Formats: sequence, structure tokens, C-alpha cells
Amino acid sequence: AALRPPGLDPPAIASILDSGSHGEVAYLVREFVDGWLLSRRLKAAPHGLPAAELGTLVPPLAEAVEALEALGATPGALDASHIVITARGPVLTSLDALPVDTGSRADTLRSLGHIVRSMHLGAQEQPPLFADPLDTALEAAVADLLSDDPVRQARGAERLRRLPPHEDRTLAFSLLVPLAVPPAGRPLPVNPPAEPALLRT
Repeated sequence: AALRPPGLDPPAIASILDSGSHGEVAYLVREFVDGWLLSRRLKAAPHGLPAAELGTLVPPLAEAVEALEALGATPGALDASHIVITARGPVLTSLDALPVDTGSRADTLRSLGHIVRSMHLGAQEQPPLFADPLDTALEAAVADLLSDDPVRQARGAERLRRLPPHEDRTLAFSLLVPLAVPPAGRPLPVNPPAEPALLRT
């Protein structure tokens, strides 16, 4: 039977369809998941994912990681290569390739914190210049997940599942001070007065 926790719709954990051995050769049949690895998506977004994409991906990802407990699974250190972005949302896969019985729930939630931080801030982990409620909620959740306190970690996962809705930002500029237009809310260096205005389109 397929191994998947009940009640996940859409299913966010790839099933193991069959396993066994043929002679001395062991085999495992895993559900095919059509999509892009999150690790590849993050390489293409060095400043982090757009807010709308974060709002779409992060809550179901947190639900999937939490659902591992329903299976009695504690894979330990997950990373972005274990997550496939599909038309139905993020799907955890290749978990069978992780070491068996070497992780804990705390390890799994801590790795979720690192993954979400990379999704939010990118490789440089540069905080947003203008934080909005989504930025604030993500940073608070990640801080909880990276802690050693099980209560805080549980609260961090809950915060991810209940992220505030994304709202488009409206930028206003003052011509009385040096101007910087940051990409995706991330600051660009401005060296006044030599660069009194730096525009990025």
C-alpha cells in the first residue's frame, strides 16, 4: 500500500508504492513527482522568492513536514533537494534516501527553518529593507524553528501554516534624500553624494 498520511489534500508527501527484493537485489518503487526541485528554484532566485510565491508554497510545506509525524517519520535534516514544486503545491520526496533513525522531530523542524529562510531571504540572507507583515511573520517563525525549545518549534511551524495574506507593496520616494530602489525589497548600496539616485528596473 502507498505510504502517505491521511487527510493531506493535495497529497504533499510522495508515496512509496512498493518495495522488496529480487534475489539479492533490493528494490523500491517511489511515486513519480512531476515538477521542479526547490533547490533549483532557489538557485534562480538569489534574493529570495517573491512574496506571492512564498505565500503559496510555505504553508503547505509546513503542513507536509508536520504530517511526517503522523507517519512516525523523523527524517532529520531535510534540504531543498527533497522538495518538488508541482502544480498541486510542494511535495516531499526522496525521503527514503535519508539515513534511517538518525534524526528527530527537532532536527526536522530546524531544517524546515533553514529552508524557509533561504526561500525568504535568498543565499545572502539579507533582511528586507522594508519589512511587511509577511516578512515579520516569516522571520518570527524561522527564529522559533531554529531554537532548541520544542514549544517554540511547534509555534514556529504553526506560524508558517497561518501566514498573513500577501499584499502588493506600494513604494513612495522622496527626492530630498539619496534614492535607492531595492529589488524585491532588498537594499542596494548607495554611496552619496556620488550616487544620489540609483534606479533598478
